[in-house]
Amino acid sequence: MTLEQCNVGDVINYLLQQQLFKEPFYLIDRTSKKQMKITCSSKIIEKMYEKIFSISKLWEERGEIDFIESLTNILGIEFEEVYSIYKIKSEALDDREEAECLRFMFALSESIHLFQKKAIEEAHFQILKKFDFDKEVLNQVLGILSQNADQDLSIYQNFYILKKYSDIVNIKLEQVIISKVFNKIVKKVEKSYKKME
Repeated sequence: MTLEQCNVGDVINYLLQQQLFKEPFYLIDRTSKKQMKITCSSKIIEKMYEKIFSISKLWEERGEIDFIESLTNILGIEFEEVYSIYKIKSEALDDREEAECLRFMFALSESIHLFQKKAIEEAHFQILKKFDFDKEVLNQVLGILSQNADQDLSIYQNFYILKKYSDIVNIKLEQVIISKVFNKIVKKVEKSYKKME
């Protein structure tokens, strides 16, 4: 099975939207229970889709390494970090007919995962700058919120991922929305921290 037969567009769309976005323009939490209307979100996802889809042809034309290099350049993440994990996963595949599709999905999924992980780390750093406690304390507070499946934390993290996507495609998010989401999670972190003391 060639990559052309894999519905590459569907794979890209699914991985970009998974646990992040719901059409037509809703940012969702990880459980899809809470959503926040952000009108430009659909445009951001669409532009990210176009960027990734436009380089997908590199996979068959020049090989997986060129595709992964281009993708990691777009996302601003380390090629080696993605490629090392991709290589382990793809070597576990045999020569099944669908192996090429799975390899493409591994490469894309690992790249998006690493991008989102780094965006969330940056989001947490923004919270940390508002307080005078150290990173370990913040991680404890966020861990408690996360264990409780806190929807506001999830929305904040996903919002930050969307913000990082918006930076890539040059679509500005409204500052009012950024402040609203950020201030809400800062208050929640402060409240949770006081309960820990």
